[in-house]
Amino acid sequence: MKFFRWLSMSLVVMLTVLVGAPVMNTVVQAQEDNEPYIIATDTTFAPFEYQDENGDFVGIDMDLLEAIAEDQGFEYEIRPLGFNAALQAVESGQVDGMIAGMGITEERQESFDFSDPYYEAGVQFAVLEDSDIESLEDLEGENVAVKTGTTGMAAAESVADEYGFTISTFEDSVNMYEDLQAGNSVAVIEDYPVMAYAAQTGGIPLRFIGEQMEITDYGFAVQTGENPELIEMFNAGLESVRESGEFDEIIDTHLGEIDLAESESDSEEEESSQESEAAVVADPDRTYIIGTDTTFAPFEYQDENGDFVGIDMDLLEAIAADQGFEYEIRPLGFNAALQAVEAGQIDGMIAGMGITEERQESFDFSEPYFEAGVQFAVLEDSDIESLEDLEGQNVAVKTGTTGMAAAESVADEYGFTISTFEDSVNMYEDLQAGNSDAVIEDYPVMAYAAQTGGIPLRFISEQMEVTDYGFAVQTGENPELIEMFNAGLSNVRESGEFDEIVNTHLGDTDMANADPSSEGEEGSEEAEEVVADPDRTYVIGTDTTFAPFEFVGDDGEYVGIDMDLLAAIAADQGFNYEIRPLGFNAALQAVEAGQIDGMIAGMGITEEREGSFDFSNPYYEAGVQFAVLEDSDVESLEDLEGQNVAVKTGTTGMAAAESVADEYGFTISTFEDSVNMYEDLQAGNSVAVIEDYPVMAYAAQTGGIPLRFIGEQMEVTDYGFAVSEGQNPELVGLFNQGLSNIQASGEYDTIISNYLGEEELEEESSSSGFFGLIEQNGRALLNGLWTTLWITLVSFAIAAVIGIIIGLMRTSGNIILSFIAQVYIDLMRGTPMIVLSFFVYFGIPQLTGWTFGAVAAGITTLSINAAAYIAEIVRGGINAVDVGQNEAARSLGLNKGKTMRRIILPQAFRIMIPSFINQFVITLKDTSILSVIGLVELTQTGRIIIARTYQSGAMWLIVGLMYIILITILTKISNRLEKDV
Repeated sequence: MKFFRWLSMSLVVMLTVLVGAPVMNTVVQAQEDNEPYIIATDTTFAPFEYQDENGDFVGIDMDLLEAIAEDQGFEYEIRPLGFNAALQAVESGQVDGMIAGMGITEERQESFDFSDPYYEAGVQFAVLEDSDIESLEDLEGENVAVKTGTTGMAAAESVADEYGFTISTFEDSVNMYEDLQAGNSVAVIEDYPVMAYAAQTGGIPLRFIGEQMEITDYGFAVQTGENPELIEMFNAGLESVRESGEFDEIIDTHLGEIDLAESESDSEEEESSQESEAAVVADPDRTYIIGTDTTFAPFEYQDENGDFVGIDMDLLEAIAADQGFEYEIRPLGFNAALQAVEAGQIDGMIAGMGITEERQESFDFSEPYFEAGVQFAVLEDSDIESLEDLEGQNVAVKTGTTGMAAAESVADEYGFTISTFEDSVNMYEDLQAGNSDAVIEDYPVMAYAAQTGGIPLRFISEQMEVTDYGFAVQTGENPELIEMFNAGLSNVRESGEFDEIVNTHLGDTDMANADPSSEGEEGSEEAEEVVADPDRTYVIGTDTTFAPFEFVGDDGEYVGIDMDLLAAIAADQGFNYEIRPLGFNAALQAVEAGQIDGMIAGMGITEEREGSFDFSNPYYEAGVQFAVLEDSDVESLEDLEGQNVAVKTGTTGMAAAESVADEYGFTISTFEDSVNMYEDLQAGNSVAVIEDYPVMAYAAQTGGIPLRFIGEQMEVTDYGFAVSEGQNPELVGLFNQGLSNIQASGEYDTIISNYLGEEELEEESSSSGFFGLIEQNGRALLNGLWTTLWITLVSFAIAAVIGIIIGLMRTSGNIILSFIAQVYIDLMRGTPMIVLSFFVYFGIPQLTGWTFGAVAAGITTLSINAAAYIAEIVRGGINAVDVGQNEAARSLGLNKGKTMRRIILPQAFRIMIPSFINQFVITLKDTSILSVIGLVELTQTGRIIIARTYQSGAMWLIVGLMYIILITILTKISNRLEKDV
């Protein structure tokens, strides 16, 4: 009774302290008057916001914001986050406002306060110029690419059922257009001025179908009820720049003579008529002299008749015929043609000439007519496999080309020398003669040479310096020739003649096969459909604390983007799986050791990891970013000098931090999970953290962590599902097939929206406070406690048997047995528990092929570790029995065995009882170490709950109390047993 009264009093005292403890609330300080406003924007929404060649963000929105800020006298800082991330950042208070060509819709007005409208635009469908699709009715059964979170996406969803098409979503416009050009989608939909700008300046041959839809006003936005003064200043400044005419100048700067703001669905016909009225008329009495290269097949080269042919030659001929001007070709070679244009010896030049910033200082260029990058290549039988192997070797280049510039830019890095040649023929001859070990040139030129010229080339790098080709004249000279070229280029594109020309020279050339970077894509297209084995259950590892991708929900189940994606894909493909929440690093090792079949854990697809793992197609893209507490004095990465940054081990964030640590002069502290990393930040031990942006944004909004981002996003990588290299290829195939299906069906977008959409982030909350945590997570904590208890009991029982045997061997007097026992004890006592658990779970399978489940590995680890200590307890207990007891037994005629069993051991066990109970307590506490191999005992349960609630103080107090109460009970039992025995 005394014991239970004591226990009750202890609980009352502890709970009183807990209830009386002050609750600390983090208050986000208001922005001081002298601090700049943080304004978020998109990254790829030209002409409203995009990066120029200098890496600066420019566009209508950027110029307009600058003009308004100058007029109203406020300071601001731009954060190019991307459209969806910017929306979330405004809602979470991470930024003060947002300008990103954002339509003022009724739905958005529930979450944002908008300025007066500053632009009006509608969305419209578009297809490639040579597409067979003529109307929205033709989209039935096809796929349409959209940008997530935009008015275009909403418009597409509103008519998808009506016209019977499916939707693929992308985070930015660039990827959306790439998907269209790759043929994965047959149409795109976006704001009309953005698409028109892309079509005219980006060389994307778009053709509009259907009428403009969802015509909306663009507005500047802030969070509802926040920063009303910023809206007022924007409105006042907008009115001023309109009245002064500066607004019209900004629009004209980016949209030129084409009044896209006023364009309707029939604008193409109106523009065509306007252009025809103002079109340049060719002078019938003038013949333009056009320079070209001599050896740059398939763009310009001599055929068997001695005539100059190729893409450039046919294109120029078609344009001249369309525009009615006369020309004469001068095959001078690339460098000589450049000089001839600059000297005024010739009127223009077409020679597969890349439009570079440097050349634009000396030449006026036409609109781009082709895009290509340069690439390194070696002979097929060369020993060189990568650019690293070029150290000490020689590379042949063609003078004055983009390939030469690219080679010079990396020559010091890879340690090779350069030999220059005036034409491609001599360059290839030098390679084949063995004087050079590699060449670099525009990819289509080398691919053509490899397949049609009998040169056995093999590519050893990715494409570099991707540039547009353009027709050129001397700066300020022959503007009418540029205008005629542009007008003719537009016409031959519309008529389909451009495609015929390109196909004539490149159609039969299987350039995809010549490019090593395309093998994976082609292989995936040709691969046969994988069928799931209904009798097999795949074991999939994941992280434990990486919300919103994987974390434990209120019901104790693992949830998140990755979990829902995997469930949807498995349902689509019909395969069975079992989740193993191991933590990121443990999951990596488990895949490599063959303990599990695959891994999904927000895992970035990096070059280093591809050496050990086979990855699925990417399913999400994210970058890492530094963040500090809201009230921190740190404003930029430069302020981190001399400070400490917390990172999560094995992640892209850790790699990014290490890559810039020396540059910015900070030190790094590593943690096994995100929760401990954030706790270190909040405790003040670290001043910054770095992690995947969506994970930190989710933590800031749902976990009450007042984070503020600094610096730009870094190391933007794709997330992928992974298996061990060469293992389970069918699982990767199933994942890819299922991913493609759920993306097409829209289920993928639903999953993402569930965790990163506006409603979910607002609804995410957890019960706070001591009692709230107990009420919400009581069952999970009891399950964790039960796991701790039964694993301890089983492990200790096994350890007791082994330990007694080892202890008896140690005291047997037999030299061999005693030596074996001593070696065992020294090994077990000298090996840290965490190392032993890793060896049992990961090492033994790799060395022997035997695999363990997490529970079996945990029990094995605890048992063999505790057995060593029990063996010493047994030895000490036996030696503690008075030596006279042994002598008395022998004098009575008892042999050694009976003396040990009947006299020594009964007395020794009474001596050993306190030590046994103490070792049991130690073993119970050691179970917490087993979380590293995915065993969800009491401590790991606490960590999992903290990952969801971010209430570490109260939760660790609860877990600590549970351990204290349990161990106190065991201590009382030990004392009672010691008295009774």
